Amino acid sequence: MATIYKATGGSGKNSTDAGTVMPLTTIEARLSNHKCIYRGTAPPIIAPVSTYFTHLVISVTELDGKTPKFLHDGYYYVVGLQVKNAGFLFAPS
Repeated sequence: MATIYKATGGSGKNSTDAGTVMPLTTIEARLSNHKCIYRGTAPPIIAPVSTYFTHLVISVTELDGKTPKFLHDGYYYVVGLQVKNAGFLFAPS
């Protein structure tokens, strides 16, 4: 299962929450109208950095499989979707 992190955009301790585990296919379906950019195999730094959780980052591993939106293992940034507007992403199935 992939992990969705709420992130400050910075690095180090307290830069993300504990994460929410969810099937990658569910994440892809819920983010069908949002662009996700592959940022590599290390957690990304995202501007602007905040003291609050404002950004969404998805971690995908080889165990998650691949989908058309998530082709590589590593971290993806959800473009233009702030945590405060992402309740639909975390809703129960």
